[in-house]
Amino acid sequence: MDLTTIITIVIILFCIVLFVLQSRKKKQKEAQLLQPLFKLAENNNCKISKHERLNNSFIGIDEVANIVFVVSNVNNIESSQQIDLADILKCRVIESSRSVSTKEGSIKVVDKIELSLVFISIEKYTSSSVQKYTI
Repeated sequence: MDLTTIITIVIILFCIVLFVLQSRKKKQKEAQLLQPLFKLAENNNCKISKHERLNNSFIGIDEVANIVFVVSNVNNIESSQQIDLADILKCRVIESSRSVSTKEGSIKVVDKIELSLVFISIEKYTSSSVQKYTI
C-alpha cells in the first residue's frame, strides 16, 4: 500500500467515526428531552406509545388509555398538560398562511398550524373550552 491509500483510508475512517459519534450524541439529547414527557405519563399511570417532537414541544399519546400528553420548554419555562381524548367533543386544524409573490407567480406559505380542541365539559378544564398548540 502506498501512502496515498493509507491517508485515504484514515480520512474515511475518521469521517465514519465522527458520523457515528454525532448520531449517538443526537439520540442521547433526544432521549434527555423526552424524559419530561415520559415522566408525566408515568406519573399518571400511563405509557407513551407514540410521540412526536414539535419545535420546543413534545406530544405523546397513550393509545390504551386514550390520553394525550404535551410538554413544552420555551425560554427555559417548562409547561405540561394532559388531555383525555374521551373529554373532546370536537377537534379541528387551524392553518395560518399567507400568499407570497414570486417571479413564477404566487405561492402559499404556512406560518403555523394549530390544533383546536373543544371539550365536552368546560368545568373539567380551567383554562378555556378551546386549547391551541402551535406546531
